[in-house]
Amino acid sequence: MVGNSGEGEAGEERSLAALTQEVALLQAVLDSTEDGLLVVDGAGTIVRFNRRFAELWRVPGEILRSGDDGRALAYVLDQLTDPEGFLAKVKELYAQPDAVSEDLLHFKDRRVLERTSRPQLLHGVPAGRIWSFRDVTRRYRGEVVRDAAYRIAVAAQKVRELPELCGAIHEVVRGLMPAENFYIALHDRSRGLLSFPYFVDTLEPPPEPAPLGRGFTEYVLRTGRPLLATGDLVTELADRGEVELVGPPSVDWMGVPLAGEDGTIGAIVVQSYDGEPRLTAEDLELLVFVSG
Repeated sequence: MVGNSGEGEAGEERSLAALTQEVALLQAVLDSTEDGLLVVDGAGTIVRFNRRFAELWRVPGEILRSGDDGRALAYVLDQLTDPEGFLAKVKELYAQPDAVSEDLLHFKDRRVLERTSRPQLLHGVPAGRIWSFRDVTRRYRGEVVRDAAYRIAVAAQKVRELPELCGAIHEVVRGLMPAENFYIALHDRSRGLLSFPYFVDTLEPPPEPAPLGRGFTEYVLRTGRPLLATGDLVTELADRGEVELVGPPSVDWMGVPLAGEDGTIGAIVVQSYDGEPRLTAEDLELLVFVSG
């Protein structure tokens, strides 16, 4: 009997070791994928997730390991541009165990995730749900840029007045980045004046044509190079005497040159006055594209 008991315990240990190895292998496979994966049971309890899911959603591991789907949902809502719509979709799918869904999630930091949700089947019966998330930000922005190019081309064919075309360009840019404050400046070399055929700003009225000064706009005209000025760079340029800080201080300022046959003829500018800097190097590339 003692021998049999020992053999039984040894067998259980081998089975447990094999099971532990299988679970570790499964987790390694899950962690190797580029998609974020989350598995919940029929009650909505988190039963498994991979490293990529935690990275994409920036959820602390302790929350995910607790299995509490409600805590996880509460943690991620503030990241989304439409948290109510996100929650409504989750509730809708939990109420339809057989449903399959695919949609896009937009984040406040301007990432875009593709969300896919499928039932987890056990012997052909829904026993939970598998959520997968893929970062499609670059692909999405590429599609938006192509649409922007088309819309600008159409506007250029239809409009007859420069302010109307500038307004259409502003609407396109607002679809690409935060651009509440937007203006287009043109340099009249014959008169030595800088004019603003289009100027939308939450703090300042449209300025009158004036001789060139030493502001950021003139810096872009002078250098012929795009500029994204935020934080320390603003202070650095001012300390070097490259620019003079005029008007309300900007949190971030971005300008790109408008090129003509004889060189730089103007600039397109986007800026913001409050909150944290939101404009990025990628936005600068997009604005260069628009200026073309």
